[in-house]
Formats: sequence, C-alpha cells, structure tokens
Amino acid sequence: MRAFLASLVRPSPRPDHSLTSRTHVDLYDYGLSGTDGVDVILRRIQRTPNATHINLGHNPLGDDVIASIVQYLCGPGSHIPVEEMNLNNCGISDSGLYIISKYVKQSTYLQRLFLMNNQIAGTKLVAKTFADALNHSKVRTLVLTNNELLSDIFLTRFLEHLNAPYLRNLQLSRLGLTQASIPALEMFLTSPACYGLRCLHLNANALSYDGLNKLTTALLTGNTTICEMEVYANSESGDDDSVRETTTQALGLLAARNLVYLRRVEREAKSLLSIGRTVLLENSNGGLISSDSPSTFPWQKLAPELKCYILQFMHTVLSDTQHTRGDQGAAESMLTSSYLEWDAIGVRLL
Repeated sequence: MRAFLASLVRPSPRPDHSLTSRTHVDLYDYGLSGTDGVDVILRRIQRTPNATHINLGHNPLGDDVIASIVQYLCGPGSHIPVEEMNLNNCGISDSGLYIISKYVKQSTYLQRLFLMNNQIAGTKLVAKTFADALNHSKVRTLVLTNNELLSDIFLTRFLEHLNAPYLRNLQLSRLGLTQASIPALEMFLTSPACYGLRCLHLNANALSYDGLNKLTTALLTGNTTICEMEVYANSESGDDDSVRETTTQALGLLAARNLVYLRRVEREAKSLLSIGRTVLLENSNGGLISSDSPSTFPWQKLAPELKCYILQFMHTVLSDTQHTRGDQGAAESMLTSSYLEWDAIGVRLL
C-alpha cells in the first residue's frame, strides 16, 4: 500500500526530449580518457546528429582522444553543425592543437572555440598552422585564456600570421605575456588584419601599464574597430599610478569612440549595398533600370567609374577604399546573403 501511494506522489522519470538534449553534447567533467572515453564521446555525438554544442571540458582527454574526435568530425561526422566546442582543461598539447586546426579550417559551422587551461606551448609550426586555420574559418570567438606556456614568443608568431575576417572576440588573458608582446600587439591591432576584431581580453598578464599606455596611444590613431579591451591585473613593479589611470581612461574613450564609428560605418555600408545592388546589378532581361524609354535617365550607359562616383554622395562616413569595396560587393550576382556573409561584407568595408 505504501509503495502504491508513493508511486502516486513521485513522478516517473521521463526521457529528456528538450531542444537542448537534441542540440547539445554535454560531457563536462565526466572523467573521460583513453579508448573508453573515445567510445563514450563518439556514441553521444552519433546519437546527436544535429548537435550545435559539444562540451568536453575538464576531461583528461589528451591528444590521442582529440585526434579520434577530429577524425570523426572531419569524416563521417562532417555534416554535424557544431557551432561551439568547449575543450577547456582537456590536457591538450601542441600536437592536439595542430590536429584541432584541421577541423577548424574544414568546418563551415564552428563559431566558438574554447581552449582554456591546456598544455599548449605554441611552436612556430603550430602557431602558423592554427592562425592559417582561423583565417579560413568562420570562428568568431576564440578563448586561449590560462595557457601560460604560450608566452610572448607564441603571441608574436601567432599574430604575425593571423588575418581572420570572422574573428570578433579574442581572449588572451593569463598567457604569461610581458611588455615584450607590446610591439606585436601594436602591429596587429593597427593593421587591416584585425579589422574584424571587436573584443580583446589581455587580463592577468605582465604587460605593464607603461607598455599598455604606448599601445593605447597607437590604437587611438590606428584602430577604429576595437569596442572592448580588458587589461586588468597587468601592473608591474615600478608602474606609475597616474599612467595606469590615464591608460584606463584612454581605453574607455577608445572603445566608446569606436563603437559610435562602427555603428555609423555598418549602417552606411549596408545602405550602400542596398542602393548599389539596385542600380548596379543587371538582370537577364537587360537590367534593373531600363534605359529604353526616352523619359528614363540612361543610367546603364554610364561608365562604371562615373556610377561609383555618383554613389559616393549616398554616404558621409565611408572612406574611398570602403566605398570601392562596397561597390564591388554590390555588383556581385547574389542578391541575398546570410548573416555571416553580410558580416563578412561589413568587415571588408572597414
């Protein structure tokens, strides 16, 4: 009788048919490793063919397990639309990062990659290979925080080759960076290679506020895209408190200015694309704007250079280079774009 009454009160377990269970492979801190770990992970991935998130954080996977996972995702599982992969604290070394680079470069879905707290040292070959993979990927967020074996040498090698148009958020906190990284950061952040980047975290390094002050001064005149830059806990012995305060205020002004500028640029760029595609594209019937009627201005008979010059009066913020690239984008045959494709066009305009 007691068992019967208890059964009326206690709900029976129900299978989880939620959207999360169908799109998330969550094996966080399961103690997975070795062959058994590979089997568990691959079975779970195979049972979730529409997985958008794979969380394997805090498992002692090591490079061999990572190799098996990447081999599957680049082969039979290449159709799985993984947008986010969490490999924090998985015992990954340079060999593992080299293997991961293959998947990063091949995947057309991956947007967020978390590699916190691993054993990556970042040799010259690995740094170049990983940067090249990012350059050909759609990764928007990369987190390398708490990989203190990387240090200044890796950052210099990595940024030298990095030119990832989709990358928006780069987190390099607690990498053991020192003031020796300032020249590499300055060169990258004031170059066209970083025009897509919006957020940069450099917390808990040893860059020093003298070094950060020099970097900020360069960014004020050489960067118009960074909207968030964190540099907490970077003081060194001998740093002047006034320099720290000045640097912090300057970074705040830089971010606020760039945010306003970016909004105007993106608004005018999209407006230019819309107008440009209307007046520059020709369809199979002879053009979007017909010049056959005597009452219609013969726009299509104008020289391309003259058309571009006239379109310059449709905006006030875009530079000549941005305007030219906007016209090139408008003249492309595709009339519709996905969010990422629109975003990529915006990056080219910056």
